Amino acid sequence: MEATVAGVRAAAPLGAALGLGFLLRRTHLFSAADGETAAKFVTWITLPSIILQSFNGVTLADVQLPVLAAALLSTALSGGLSWLVFRTRHPKERGLLAGAAASGGALALAGVPLAGALFGPAGARIALLCGLVSSLATWVGSYLLFSTAGAAFPERYEHADGGTYRGEWLGMLKQGFGVYSYPSGARYEGEWRNNVKEGRGVYRFPKGGVYEGEWRGGRMEGVGVRTFASGKVQAGVWREGRLEIEWDEWQCALAVEGAAEAAAAARRVDVGGGTAPDALRQLLAHPPTWAYAAAAALALTGRALTPTLGLLTEQLALAHGPLALATLGLTLELGAAPARQAGDVGAVLALRLLPPLLVAAAACAAALRLGWSAASTLGTLGPFLVCAVAPVAPQVLEYAHRFRLNESLAASITRSSAARGLVLAPLLAVAAVVAAAAGSVLPFLVALGGAATGVAALAVAGQLESMQPGVHLQNKVRMRYAPEAAAAAPAGRLTAPQPADRNGSDATSSASGASAASAAQQGSGQQAPAGEQQQPQQRPPSAFTDVGPDRQQRPPSQPQAVLSRRQSASLRLRQPQTLLQHRLGTLGRPGTLCGRPLTLLC
Repeated sequence: MEATVAGVRAAAPLGAALGLGFLLRRTHLFSAADGETAAKFVTWITLPSIILQSFNGVTLADVQLPVLAAALLSTALSGGLSWLVFRTRHPKERGLLAGAAASGGALALAGVPLAGALFGPAGARIALLCGLVSSLATWVGSYLLFSTAGAAFPERYEHADGGTYRGEWLGMLKQGFGVYSYPSGARYEGEWRNNVKEGRGVYRFPKGGVYEGEWRGGRMEGVGVRTFASGKVQAGVWREGRLEIEWDEWQCALAVEGAAEAAAAARRVDVGGGTAPDALRQLLAHPPTWAYAAAAALALTGRALTPTLGLLTEQLALAHGPLALATLGLTLELGAAPARQAGDVGAVLALRLLPPLLVAAAACAAALRLGWSAASTLGTLGPFLVCAVAPVAPQVLEYAHRFRLNESLAASITRSSAARGLVLAPLLAVAAVVAAAAGSVLPFLVALGGAATGVAALAVAGQLESMQPGVHLQNKVRMRYAPEAAAAAPAGRLTAPQPADRNGSDATSSASGASAASAAQQGSGQQAPAGEQQQPQQRPPSAFTDVGPDRQQRPPSQPQAVLSRRQSASLRLRQPQTLLQHRLGTLGRPGTLCGRPLTLLC
């Protein structure tokens, strides 16, 4: 009983920090962007500090290699079993589900603080060893499994005229941000929509001139500034590639800045990827990787940190626990998975949680048979399981977005994993503390059996929920045959209904988009080319009419920046201002209002 009270007292400040962060987020005092900033500080500053402090003065003989072996075994089991279970699924579904099951946990925010609070410095050291395996699983293993779905965008697309495009696509149409290089040497960086330049961007002419501003229908239209190679500057409102209203340069500053940001976003678009060198590159870009390397060097050489560095990292390491839990509260998203996703979510979490529970049960059985000390066994298994059941790493959402997979399903997996991890981790940790105080591993073995039964039961319940009649009806499209349309259509022109993809387009429109994409961007020179503005071919008439689903799809909106939330918000805020300036230039025209025909209602 005393051990339980001591464990609760040790974890109480961390629970208060978690609740405080969750409350600050729900009261809108802090936003999701603030949580992301705090998570970067924890991952880049305080986590490397606690790594260096935990292994400062520790020799290689003091490192518990069996913990590394157990973490590697459970991670390999999760990855291998998930691949076998989902091997018959569509590659995009298989990549997402297997990658999420094999990913590491959010140990920096959840596992390490709780293990350090309940099990002391030795528990924190064990949690950090599990964190090393988790980093490898997240940045390498999970990434490579996600990449089996295929790259979201090709590394480079070359047109028949020699021009090359590198950027985002929607089906076979350029949509979003991208860079197009013309064979003449001209170059456009910025936004695209429906296979043409539209939005904000920067066009560099082959003879040295540049245009920075707004585009519409593949032409310079809106507010922008053109600088010629001779130094001459034209600024103002453009229409169909020509300057219509001349302004001073400072009046176009917002449009120019927005175009520069859009061009920078176009250059940063992730294309290709999914290779082992890419995984190694992002692992090396993770700051804790270098902290682990420094700790390993200290352990191998038997040296310690310098006094100054030791004092600095000691203070940062003390702040890691409360700050990490408060950050977890700021970024925490809870909620049940939709019925149609409950089966996949339950299967992924079962494949992720059951292997470490089985490994821990096998270790307990070995301890009973071989007569190992209950205190030392549970002092090792407790931190190990706290890290094993931690919420899924946030990189799962990042990978789903990068490879253009089902981000809704990835978010459901993340939310459900957070809910189950925040329940299982404290319960297993307290069970380990109580069993160690009792001097027997049997109570902990019973707790492991209960946790495994609960995880399996939730997985089965999710499968049953997803199999209920009517769950997937909202995703089906009903087609109705119209005889009058068949009689009115020309002979030989009727087409069978085409299944709609997840973006709302169909196979026929994608095929017409392919012809439009291959014929786009011809021409260059001092005048911005207008060759992109080809209209897609009209779809042949069909005798089938789509009568479902009941909820209408929204028309596609203006493509947004692939930037941080703050940068995207700044781009969106600038758009109404520049368009308003553009529309003000058309108020004086007779019969029009803001560039549109004026209709009087009596």
